[in-house]
Amino acid sequence: MDNNNIVDIELLKTTFENLGKTQQRRIEDDEEKIGKIGVLLSGRFDADHCRRVYIIVNAEYKILPGRNREMLESRIKAHFNNQISDQEVSKILNIIVFNLEEVSEETDFLAKQVHANMGLGGDTAQGDEVENPEGEFGYSVTNPIPVSGIDRIDDYFTTLKRITGESITYNRLGSLAAENLEFPVDKYEIFDSEKQFVATLYVYAYHGCMTGKAPRGFRLVE
Repeated sequence: MDNNNIVDIELLKTTFENLGKTQQRRIEDDEEKIGKIGVLLSGRFDADHCRRVYIIVNAEYKILPGRNREMLESRIKAHFNNQISDQEVSKILNIIVFNLEEVSEETDFLAKQVHANMGLGGDTAQGDEVENPEGEFGYSVTNPIPVSGIDRIDDYFTTLKRITGESITYNRLGSLAAENLEFPVDKYEIFDSEKQFVATLYVYAYHGCMTGKAPRGFRLVE
């Protein structure tokens, strides 16, 4: 009985530590984006104002009905008191929504990004792998781990363990293009419980469903 209680306490401790690390990564990502907005605006607005706009627009992006790029850009401009240029507005939206500082003017990711954040995915593919994959699952940018939304990336990594059952931590390195996929692929470095580097994995957040597959050397645990 006592041994079981000890195990339960250790499991709870590990769980809360992992949750704390995930939350810390999100805070760090948010602060990085807020900093980029401040730099873009050359100090015309202080950090607190940029932070408020970031929080508001991020929420509006997720919950407003009928939102589109034009609507969100108008909201950003209003939140900055109509004192920023249309080009700056577009770049700020890219930073907040797409984790990018620049996107092609010919390509509007917004509709599928909204679907992705709502867990609907960017395409209708339903398999455990992306369509027309090339290379090793998870380890190749052209065969990334497919999940059904940006917000589902953390959900996937929360259930991903090393093949031994050991917990992992992860750090996003950025986005890059894959020749066989329409939208960006996110690159992550994976560490073991001792903070030792394990692998580099690639994730695609615009799939029609969550994969049930784990890369070589890992397994999924509910």
